[in-house]
Amino acid sequence: MSAVPTGETSTIDQRAVAGSLDRLAEKLAAIAPGRLALIAGDEIDASDASAQMVALADLLAAPVYGSSWPAHIPFPTAHPLWAGNLPTRADAIADILGRYDAVFALGGKSLITVLYSEVSAVPPGVQVFQLSADVRDLGRTYATSLSTVGDIRASLDALLPLLGPRLADRAEDFSDLRARAVTARVERRATLAAAADAAFEDPVIAPLVAAREVARAVGAETTIVDEAPATLTHLRTFLDSPSAHQYAAMRGGVLGWGMPAAVGFSLGLDRAPVVCVVGDGAALYSPQALWTAAHEKLPVTFVVINNAEYNILKTFMKGQAHYASVRANRFIAMDLTDPRINFPALAASMGVPARRVTRAADIAPAIEAGIRSGGANLVEVVVRAT
Repeated sequence: MSAVPTGETSTIDQRAVAGSLDRLAEKLAAIAPGRLALIAGDEIDASDASAQMVALADLLAAPVYGSSWPAHIPFPTAHPLWAGNLPTRADAIADILGRYDAVFALGGKSLITVLYSEVSAVPPGVQVFQLSADVRDLGRTYATSLSTVGDIRASLDALLPLLGPRLADRAEDFSDLRARAVTARVERRATLAAAADAAFEDPVIAPLVAAREVARAVGAETTIVDEAPATLTHLRTFLDSPSAHQYAAMRGGVLGWGMPAAVGFSLGLDRAPVVCVVGDGAALYSPQALWTAAHEKLPVTFVVINNAEYNILKTFMKGQAHYASVRANRFIAMDLTDPRINFPALAASMGVPARRVTRAADIAPAIEAGIRSGGANLVEVVVRAT
């Protein structure tokens, strides 16, 4: 112990308003309706700027993409202008961004790529605009027409009144774009539902179906912590929530984050229910989180997506065509078989009731029951391997 005083707590206001917002408003207003895409980065969540981001999207009638490797989805997934998260390959990102004349990225590091491809994520001729509190990221990877430094929320509060009057003469164009976005969203979700329906009776559950059933069971309000590579991309497409704070994932790709993070989320949300969707491989890195959830009597439902393999590692290797083992379809130490892990038994050993699901029709009822239980529980969903 020490008698040395700790001093008073410092108060630091970091909500600086970006500069050149009048220029930014002028440049954004000059882009033809329908030719601008917005990227909602993680910084929006940190800045508590989701409402301002929605206002910007509505004003411009512009599609909103999430960053390619997000820690959060800081935009309501039920909003008709939500276009989903960008992929993690540069060529796939370029296919999307090439549909537009300009991109306005809010928040740094929105275009992280994982698997190498010999193209830029931003195609030639596409203008890039950026707004971020992190000056180190602006204009660093891609040349920008205008990047400006400032807090997202404070800067959007200042930008929106500058932008609105400049768009007034094209109100009808933007209204038409918004209506088309509503129709496109309905069609897109109908296509997804049809694809899941077509595979619903498969003898082994398809990841697409598992993702749809998880989203259906969780609903629009319960917090989701996601570390299940086999279903992660699909699950994001099925989310349908008015909240910009429902979904969290691990941006750095470190295996084992999801289960302890779900425990932390529940504690941080005053012991609110949380659904942790985790791959079988990732679950092996921190299974002791089950004991903690039981010990603390937390309402965490752990949904283990079990394909008996390290799917994310296999996917990475399959993206590297020069690997001889890929051509021979050999993946050393990436199959969790012989023996398969018994997750219900593992959960039971730590005081957590569990159930194994092998039929698609049983997924949603099992998860719904787990959430209703008000305690820690585990649902193992056996899905098809790649």
